[in-house]
Amino acid sequence: MSVTQYYKKRVNAWKIVAVILAVAAIIGLSIALILTARQNRRQRDIIKNAYERSFYELSDAANNLEMSLSKLLVSYDDAHSAVLAAEVYGHSGNALSAMSRLPLTRVNAADAEKFFNQVADFCASFEKCIAYGGDPSSYRERVEDLYIAARTVNRRVLDEGAALAGDGYSVEKVMQKWNAEQPFTVSGDGGGDTSHNSVEYPELIYDGPFSDGLANREFKFLKDLPEIPCDAAIEFVKTGLPFSVSAVQKIGDCANASNAYELTAQTDAGEVYCSVSKNGGRLMNLSVYKNVAGVKIGGDEAKARAVRYAAAFGYDVAPVWYNAIDGVAIINLAHVSGGAVYYTDLVKVRVALDDGSLCGFDAGEYCMNHTDRTYEPVLTPDEATASVAKNLSVLSVRLAVVPDGRSERLCYEIAADYKGLDYFIYVDSRDGREVNIMRVIDEDQGSMVI
Repeated sequence: MSVTQYYKKRVNAWKIVAVILAVAAIIGLSIALILTARQNRRQRDIIKNAYERSFYELSDAANNLEMSLSKLLVSYDDAHSAVLAAEVYGHSGNALSAMSRLPLTRVNAADAEKFFNQVADFCASFEKCIAYGGDPSSYRERVEDLYIAARTVNRRVLDEGAALAGDGYSVEKVMQKWNAEQPFTVSGDGGGDTSHNSVEYPELIYDGPFSDGLANREFKFLKDLPEIPCDAAIEFVKTGLPFSVSAVQKIGDCANASNAYELTAQTDAGEVYCSVSKNGGRLMNLSVYKNVAGVKIGGDEAKARAVRYAAAFGYDVAPVWYNAIDGVAIINLAHVSGGAVYYTDLVKVRVALDDGSLCGFDAGEYCMNHTDRTYEPVLTPDEATASVAKNLSVLSVRLAVVPDGRSERLCYEIAADYKGLDYFIYVDSRDGREVNIMRVIDEDQGSMVI
């Protein structure tokens, strides 16, 4: 065999090998693509099934909500009304949970989610009123409004549920339709054509945290303070914050009763968002992103810094609760007067545990509730302690003003222990009635109360 023939043979052999490798690569790529497509289909099926399950859970919850409200509408026995209110509470929670798992835009879902929250909260307040022997007539007067809104929401869901029985219709298409038409929004919200679909949600004012009445409450601490122009608020941000500020810009006005300037500031700590009240020029809210580099200061130092920050902004408060998460201390501070802790007058401060810098501030509750007022207990500490469970070991007792719906009440805060479980028991200082029980939960990074 000549040299030329030998090299030709070698070249042909390599060509054959190259072809085989190319074919193998194509086959391998094809298999990979097929497996990827199958995996994608599997993932799509999982998502589709999850959406379908959530839709039908929403359908069941909305239907049950309408049914239970229709019964509550005509119930005038207090004990049975409490049972029905508990049912409505559960159905509202189920509807809220199911809706939150569907791919709805926030604009479309926000009004309905607020409604479900309010219905649940309203019914909890209704039950509490009955349990404590109150007059539930004002609650009964609002049930029909709730029922009408719930019936409308249920009809929206039922209409689409019936359509799903047809060929080629899916939950994804229902969501696309809902996001386009926004059938759960109040008329005029969201910018879509909703006039023929809008739901008339009732305004609910009652003793509860989701009450519409809270949105219009006056800010007692601020109401008598002189109004300042925006330029003064900007100057305060430039000189009054614990940062080196290079520029401040107004981005809007707070629309609620706090009547505040919304501002952003460029600082050596990054961009800071804050709101400054128009009355009195008080810092009401501040937030700044902080990448914490480890933990270098302890809880006592963090509390001391929180008190100094609050004092610098004009708030006379003392630490009442501490927690630490991901290198940031969250300290609740409250007004203390006459031996009582005013939990209604709270300031919340976030302090970075690497250098003690301020990374969050919220004085909304203080500004809403603080005013000069005094309360006198009827019971003595010993009399209040006598009203708690006998199996508790009492650790300490002090007076505390606590929220009570849209009002407040003076209680004895009784710290107690039961077999290693820590509690705060709140007892009305007038009649010894148990108002609330909070359980202290210890976690790896701190404690919380629930």
